[in-house]
Amino acid sequence: MMSQYVDSCGCNRSFLGYLKKRLRNPRNPLERVIKNSLVMIRDFPYGLYLALVFPSRKWRRYYRHAINEYNATTVWPDAQAQHTELLKNLPSNCSRILDLGCGDGWSLNYIMKTLGKDVVGFTCNPRELRFARCHYPGVKIRFGDMHALPFGDGEFDTVYCRETYEHSIAPYIAMCEMNRVLCTNGYLLINIPDERWLKHHSHFSVLTESQMMEMFRKCRFETAKKGRTPAGHYWYLAQKTGPAPGR
Repeated sequence: MMSQYVDSCGCNRSFLGYLKKRLRNPRNPLERVIKNSLVMIRDFPYGLYLALVFPSRKWRRYYRHAINEYNATTVWPDAQAQHTELLKNLPSNCSRILDLGCGDGWSLNYIMKTLGKDVVGFTCNPRELRFARCHYPGVKIRFGDMHALPFGDGEFDTVYCRETYEHSIAPYIAMCEMNRVLCTNGYLLINIPDERWLKHHSHFSVLTESQMMEMFRKCRFETAKKGRTPAGHYWYLAQKTGPAPGR
């Protein structure tokens, strides 16, 4: 028989349940160390997969288009106009934004200087990283892979992802990562090309509207708004309804 624990209110509960609750919200350094150790053990197979696969030729083959090219939004007025139009759908109360797939940093600078928001950019392209740091010295930008974002849980209240999701080789994992870095009731503003771009050499995950709705449901998002850009691409504003599966 499982041992019972009597809490401060005199209610009986299983000790295991009490332990899970305390480790979910650690209050002292020892509990935080235990929680972090358990998370490391749980995520070890995934970390091993990332360590063995992503530095390999397979990773470089998938992302060769991103490593050899960069999105020069700075000199592409159409892209700038698309950014400004799409960013009108950002929630008014958002304060900490992750620009996932920030390109050469133009959108980062626009969100920070024009909209007055705290924003961090993210790219997998070293050329974009160097370009952004050279031309926009004040922006914050990180380098890595969207399937394993180098940010803590609940670090942002909004994720802005414009024409990046279609480059994911594992869209379910990528969206679960977006969920993880969002705080409770955070928002995801995402824009993806339509089916006409299905055969583009760098697109691996061009999803239809119904497929995106199903992906949102599986990754614990609920659509608040949706529409199409002047170019005909889909955009969605989805709110986080709970932690991603497995978290």
